Amino acid sequence: NIISIVENEAFINLINLNLLDLSDNCIISINAATFKGLNSLTQIFLAYNTISQIDEFTFLNLTSLEILDLNLNYIFELKPNGLNKTSNIEKLNLNDNKMEELKYSYFENFVYLGTISINNN
Repeated sequence: NIISIVENEAFINLINLNLLDLSDNCIISINAATFKGLNSLTQIFLAYNTISQIDEFTFLNLTSLEILDLNLNYIFELKPNGLNKTSNIEKLNLNDNKMEELKYSYFENFVYLGTISINNN
């Protein structure tokens, strides 16, 4: 696929969607409006894209989210609130990105986090 832009609120009427796989595209950015209204979403796969940063509140109110795969992107930074309000995440994959620093604040709300992958950054 060659999707590079996902419109704000592109999935807003898919209220029962529980898995969203946008892997292997050319998506360069995502923001809070990208996933607005997807409260049933439990899995997001964004691997193999060209995302460089996670903006604040990108995953706001995705309280059912359990798996977030951001593998093989160009993420160099997570904004302080980029992953806030996603406290049900059990598996987080940040392998093969460009991150140089990890902060406690990125993960402080993840009480169910069982697996975090951050290889090759």
